[in-house]
Amino acid sequence: MLAVVPNDVATAPPEILVVDDETLVRDGLERRLKHYGYRVRSASTGSQAPEVANSANVSIVLMDLAFPAGSIDGIDAAVEIQKSQPLTSFIFVSGHSDEPYFQEKVQRAGVRVEGWLGKPFDTQELVRLIERGRQKLGVLACVQAIRQEGRNPAGYLQGLQGRLLAGVLEEVEAELDTTLVQTEIRPLARLEEIPDMTAIADSMKTLYGEIRDLIARRAGEPGLQEAVRPLREKLRALQQREAEVMELHFRSRLLFDPRKGAKLLARAERLLARR
Repeated sequence: MLAVVPNDVATAPPEILVVDDETLVRDGLERRLKHYGYRVRSASTGSQAPEVANSANVSIVLMDLAFPAGSIDGIDAAVEIQKSQPLTSFIFVSGHSDEPYFQEKVQRAGVRVEGWLGKPFDTQELVRLIERGRQKLGVLACVQAIRQEGRNPAGYLQGLQGRLLAGVLEEVEAELDTTLVQTEIRPLARLEEIPDMTAIADSMKTLYGEIRDLIARRAGEPGLQEAVRPLREKLRALQQREAEVMELHFRSRLLFDPRKGAKLLARAERLLARR
């Protein structure tokens, strides 16, 4: 079975982890993110964050940097999360975001940083950073699926020109070039062996057949488009689910080399500076 590469590189709204020791800040972030349709989990300390992240399909973490005594800081928490979920992206939201100590520590640790925000911050800028991280992850998952089919992803990447937020495509290519996602990736199962994938594919095949039959029976009737609409909505939901399952499987099988993170970050910063 060939992978169906989604037309849109973003999949279902990502699950976001908010980590902050201040209840008002944490609750405020949760409300704002849910308003934009994101799924949200939370933790009150850096020490709690890895356990919460590992219990869910968290792809983006909004992380404070400093926590009360007894907790690891936000960067150490990010390193722990990244060990088991290597493609998780981090947006550091803190009053300490401009301190050189934390920025240098992040570079040494090779953490996947999507951005730094001080407090208070602009919600639109936060959403932009989340969407940029979401797009990068979607592109990486699609590239890997194309490679698993033995095809060259160059054409797919070229087709994304102009469709992504500024800097996304360049950062993805830099990430692939520097093999942050290592070329020695553990072999993936064939896509039909991934849990849920066969059932999704069978359901999609059935829906395609129902749509064709309906169009054939009612060709030329004025109410045809309205009759087809529910089936098409079901098909879109299945396609979205297929992309989400593929992305989750892709993320779970990666190996990560944190030593190469500093090189990636340096190149990404140079690319973003050109915008």
